[in-house]
Amino acid sequence: MPDCQITIFRNANCSGSALVFDGPAEFRDLSNLPGAMQCWANQIGGLRTGLKCWAILYEEENFQGASVIITPGGTLLPRGVDEKGIFSIKLFRYNPEAFINLN
Repeated sequence: MPDCQITIFRNANCSGSALVFDGPAEFRDLSNLPGAMQCWANQIGGLRTGLKCWAILYEEENFQGASVIITPGGTLLPRGVDEKGIFSIKLFRYNPEAFINLN
């Protein structure tokens, strides 16, 4: 797995259909992902990040609602942010927490 990459899985335990994306990148609407043959909004059962990839997962489209940060080499199981699911994602090559709430 390249250093800034995320793999999203349809099923829990990081199994089933999967898509891989290189970062840094922003995905505002998981129902319309490039290269996807199906909608992934609220359908992610698990994910893995690369060794230099931080991901912010949002419970709503356009990076709105509750969010969670997944650190490099991390996984998320089971599906969802606050039980609503994942609807948008941002990928970074650095820790985004270092830049949140700066004026």
